[in-house]
Amino acid sequence: MAELRLDALHKIHPNGVVALRGLDLAVHHGELVVLVGPSGCGKTTVLRLVAGLEEPTRGRVWIEGRDVTALPPQERDVAMVFQSYALYPHKSVRDNLAFGLRMRRLAREDIARRVEGVAATLGLAELLERRPAQLSGGQRQRVALGRAMVREPKAFLLDEPLSNLDARLRAETRAELGRLHRRLAATMLYVTHDQEEAMTLADRLVVLRDGAVQQVGAPLAVHDRPANAFVAAFLGAPAMNLLPGEREGSGGLVRGRGFRVQPAPQQAPRTLWVGVRPVHVALGPPGSGEADARIELVEPLGSSVLVHVRLAGEGETVRVLLGAGARLPRLGEAVGLRLPVQCLHWFDARDGRRIGP
Repeated sequence: MAELRLDALHKIHPNGVVALRGLDLAVHHGELVVLVGPSGCGKTTVLRLVAGLEEPTRGRVWIEGRDVTALPPQERDVAMVFQSYALYPHKSVRDNLAFGLRMRRLAREDIARRVEGVAATLGLAELLERRPAQLSGGQRQRVALGRAMVREPKAFLLDEPLSNLDARLRAETRAELGRLHRRLAATMLYVTHDQEEAMTLADRLVVLRDGAVQQVGAPLAVHDRPANAFVAAFLGAPAMNLLPGEREGSGGLVRGRGFRVQPAPQQAPRTLWVGVRPVHVALGPPGSGEADARIELVEPLGSSVLVHVRLAGEGETVRVLLGAGARLPRLGEAVGLRLPVQCLHWFDARDGRRIGP
């Protein structure tokens, strides 16, 4: 498997839209790197530039130490798996898997060996004579992945490959894909909008916004220590609460609409954002915490309960995540909120950057 390296990639579309802004990224041998970010942030553009389906405005693409920026797709030796399965409906699974190899005029024996090997790896051996219409969504996705695998490429590029599956199949296929990556030790660059996919599959996450990298790191490290307020609000379900506040005096007290917490980091500016994950907020009786509030909405989620509360004095809305066994509060009930200082995140209100460790 190969290493991918992207050096200062810029992409400006003919209509003037800037898709990428100086992106630098290395995907190491056998690593699965996941690109996440809101729609339009440039995730799919990165894949298309690596595959050779688009040309960068500036910057270079390297595969296994070779500059491939000017090479056509067929000379880059990468395989792309798309959101749509793009299978030939009139061909069997066997013929779908073999089609690309036949176009490359490989020997019949080599084609049979690769197809049967990949079919065994993906659990498709019993389905080789079926057509796509006779397969489930998960089976079709495995065929699409297998069609890439038989090529034995240097790297895999996967563009939201599970998004067409229902929730159960998506979870099953995600687990299969994770096991397959570990078994193949394949180099993969993976795009998804699904945070659960990103967190469970990635060796490293790359968070993009408006074509620029916001943070790169191991999934839990990015989740637990977001580099800025955007990453904090984007990564996590439910999203982190971000409360605007002002630092008062030299004692570290931060006061906002309906809450007060301390101590803020010494280097904190006067205006900042206080971040806290919903799972770290606790409910109690009025006057028992750093804020008083009223219950606005209760959403049972099965294994947990999401509670929306409004801070006193027409303050901010705060999300609270309770365990399934917790007492369900009543709509309109007055409560106190505990905001444990060890669970707080601090961000500069001017540019969103993280403050402190």
